[in-house]
Amino acid sequence: MANEGIDYGAVLMDLEGKKAAIEAAIAGVRQMLNLGAEHGVGGGTTGLSPERKDQPVAVRFDTFFQMSLSAAITKFLEIAKCPQSVSDITKALLEGGFKTTSKNLMPIVGSNLSRMKSAGEVVNIDGKWGLSTWYPAARAPVAAKTKGKKRGRPKGQTKAKATPVSTPKPGTEPKPSASKPTPEQVEQIKRLHAEGKKPGEIAKEVGLHHLAVWGILKPKKAAA
Repeated sequence: MANEGIDYGAVLMDLEGKKAAIEAAIAGVRQMLNLGAEHGVGGGTTGLSPERKDQPVAVRFDTFFQMSLSAAITKFLEIAKCPQSVSDITKALLEGGFKTTSKNLMPIVGSNLSRMKSAGEVVNIDGKWGLSTWYPAARAPVAAKTKGKKRGRPKGQTKAKATPVSTPKPGTEPKPSASKPTPEQVEQIKRLHAEGKKPGEIAKEVGLHHLAVWGILKPKKAAA
């Protein structure tokens, strides 16, 4: 037979390798389109394919169960991977199990989106809302504004005053110390006293108060 010399195993491996490469390329292009890349992908639009823009995003009935409104909005946009209108976000939250007692949730969602925009979490693109992480260039002004704020001293807190350090005036002698004399000072006091010097002179020389010198030189009372 004519096909007996063909290695179909090798042919299959080759085709599967090409298929994997093509699928990887397709996934990369889809990701660029879904994230709204600002590089002119998709004919100079915002980077989102028209089919993906209008395609509803399916969510499970319990996707947003027991979540806060801001967390639910963020999670839905992460699932959608492209900007959504307020009505689409509201509809998805209700279908995904978000609990509310309000009869009209849409104005509440819109107000929350405005707060999230001020916090730099979301951005508005032509009336639709997307995560700010998709648009790094849109996040830069918010970060710069936050960084530029000066941190002042808390109200009511005064600057600590520096304690002035007293320095001896030129030509004046430092006051003698009233601390307990060391054994060396005691020996020096006794030696100077033996040389005939007075307690006041000894005090100046050893740097002690004259009363401390007198306490060492005065005769001790004999024990009874």
